Amino acid sequence: MTSATTVEIKRVVRSMVSTDFQRKVIPLCAIVLAFGTFELVSNVYRMGPIGGGVAAALQLFLYYARIDKVNPRSAVLFSRFAEYLAKGIVGSLIPVFASIAVFAIAVYLKANNQSAGIAAVIIGGIAWWFSFQQPIPSVVNRLVRGRPEPVDLAESKANEFVLDKNDPGITWGGLRIPSKFATSHFMVVGTTGSGKTVSIQLLMKEVLQTIGTGADHRALIYDAKQDIASQIPTMGIPGKVFTLNPFDERCVAWDMAKDITEPTAALQAAVTLIPSDKNASQPFFVDSAQLLLYGVMLSFIRSGADWRFSDLIRTMQTVERLTRVLEACPEASHIIERFSQSKDTLGEIMATVATKMTPYESIAAMWDLAIDQGRKISLIDWASDRGKDNCVLILGNNERARAAIDRINQVVFKRVSELLLDQPEDRMGARRSWLFLDEIGEAGKLEGLTSLLTKGRSKGACMVLGFQDIDSLREVYGENIAGVITSQCNCKAILRLESPRTAEWASKLFGEYEAIETRRSEARGTTTPTGIGGSQGSKSHTVTDTEHYIKRQSVMESQLYLIPVTTPETGLTGYYVVPGIGAYRHTYPGAWLFPDEKNSALPAAEVNDFQPWGDPHAQWLKPWNEEQLCQRGIVVTEAVKTAVAQGTRTAVGGEVTEATVERPPEPRIATEEEAEDFIKKRLTRRFKARKEE
Repeated sequence: MTSATTVEIKRVVRSMVSTDFQRKVIPLCAIVLAFGTFELVSNVYRMGPIGGGVAAALQLFLYYARIDKVNPRSAVLFSRFAEYLAKGIVGSLIPVFASIAVFAIAVYLKANNQSAGIAAVIIGGIAWWFSFQQPIPSVVNRLVRGRPEPVDLAESKANEFVLDKNDPGITWGGLRIPSKFATSHFMVVGTTGSGKTVSIQLLMKEVLQTIGTGADHRALIYDAKQDIASQIPTMGIPGKVFTLNPFDERCVAWDMAKDITEPTAALQAAVTLIPSDKNASQPFFVDSAQLLLYGVMLSFIRSGADWRFSDLIRTMQTVERLTRVLEACPEASHIIERFSQSKDTLGEIMATVATKMTPYESIAAMWDLAIDQGRKISLIDWASDRGKDNCVLILGNNERARAAIDRINQVVFKRVSELLLDQPEDRMGARRSWLFLDEIGEAGKLEGLTSLLTKGRSKGACMVLGFQDIDSLREVYGENIAGVITSQCNCKAILRLESPRTAEWASKLFGEYEAIETRRSEARGTTTPTGIGGSQGSKSHTVTDTEHYIKRQSVMESQLYLIPVTTPETGLTGYYVVPGIGAYRHTYPGAWLFPDEKNSALPAAEVNDFQPWGDPHAQWLKPWNEEQLCQRGIVVTEAVKTAVAQGTRTAVGGEVTEATVERPPEPRIATEEEAEDFIKKRLTRRFKARKEE
């Protein structure tokens, strides 16, 4: 029998012997030991009940004394006895069963009871002595406080949760955990080849199967590696799956007109699409570009137009278009008036607008094609409970337009976070909004991430984060926010690591522990005779047991380096943390993960992960079309302007219809605090403008 087979057998046996079973066996063993001694002494040796009782008590005391000699300073007899039996039940029962077996054999061989009893005591004593020759390490190094060293999966199963009958549970690191842990969030950390993405996809395969079944479940997946499209079809997801990746011909466009319907959402989108440069010497121009984009969206929102992302791009291309759109909105008309007073300043602002908005033109063009083909999706629809129409939404990635698509993803994610956090409390625990963010550092800074982690639990938000290096996360979010992000993920998986700083950080996640370590030292000596009439030679043998308090890491950094690369031969190994169970080590067998391409735990479908547009002109943004824009209410004709000015007509879809004009409400008088704040901001802008001149 190989050592690997022996270890596997031990694991199976340990998994079968649960802690509840051990608690029941421990007192039973004590009863058997005492009762056996009592029967031998009182009945076999005919010393009566008193003699049997004294012998049974003495036997238990000697039993305890021998244990205490090997493992010193036990406070309570039963505590030490129970602790030992819990660690080695079979070894503890050997003396008892050996005595009983010898006694039975002797009686069977026609020996009298006294001879059989003597033989039983002798054989039992020998077995009893040898069964305690070696101390038990986990008892010798007695835990004082802290998180102990991670156990293997078989031992952790002894503390596995008992799920409710109606709770299917979730598999995490080989254990079934309650479904309510989903809102505690998950984190997987591992270097290239560690199995990080495989771990996330295993979780994904299980939890996404409820989407589209009528449950209030949905998912958002960040496809950092562009490899999820071939995995999704094999996961058995009943609901529909859509990708927002504009560079994929199968994409759906984001229905921005339906989702950005208020000034706060418009302002957040403008700031994200045109990010501020903290190192810029003149931030005025970037801030002005943000203000113009914000004003354009305000105008679109106020008009009720069915606008697209491409309409934003085209409007921002020239001063004339900006003027037409902004002047149509009373709340935004002052923006263009402020900048039009200085042509030079306006020219520099438009140059900034061009540099910031041009990278989005190809994205807008491809989303235009998707909308023309009837493919668009609203984030409001995605976040709402639509029963069997709930779906999976994929955020794409493309290295050729990395900066632009990252900004789009950030705007989408921010809006998603707002929609999820605005939902009512999920008191029944039925809502699940899964957000899978593998390679989260590659997505850039996602506004709203920390809010979802800290406040999303009661809303049903379930975050699954994956990254390779803690430094990449700190670079994007800063050290403090990165600490908040990782600390909010209660279910953790630490796989193979290569970075020393990441290994140091991961080791600290498992913490340290204090224990009492017993050390044994032996001293042997001899003395030589001094001669005739002198002292004779002698030998001495001294054994000394001493105890020391030790402080050690639960998982050392070197242990994380030594985790093997995930392959069909080695499987997928990692250290896992689950609330209520603690840390444990688990290996997914490679034969189960990758038996072959057909029977793999994560088979790939015959679907392209990425399907580029067949039209070579798909990325070319079409020019401004006055007629189409009038039909969608982006701009209006002179006839409509006149009718609206007269107060007898309104512009809807570019057509003049009889209706009462819906004028914006009259502006209210500002309070003293608002007026003072406005004056301060205005003086600050003037000071900056004069300083720049």
